Amino acid sequence: MTDSAWIQVAINACLIGSAWGHLRSGQIRNGKDILSIRRALGLENGSSPAFVRREEWDEYKGGQEAKSELIERRIDSVRSKIR
Repeated sequence: MTDSAWIQVAINACLIGSAWGHLRSGQIRNGKDILSIRRALGLENGSSPAFVRREEWDEYKGGQEAKSELIERRIDSVRSKIR
């Protein structure tokens, strides 16, 4: 091999190493971003998530509406006893 061929091999090795390093650092950065997003949403460390499934919300909302109806009926019964 000539000297110019060795120089070309060295340049290509540097380019490949640089590309590999940039790709790897991007993957690490994406992993950290995903982890911070999951923590912000409460999906890490065993805490309850900030967002819930639609069915769970409907069940919770239905339960709250039932409780408020029960309270309204109790208030109405107390009002009727007062009058």
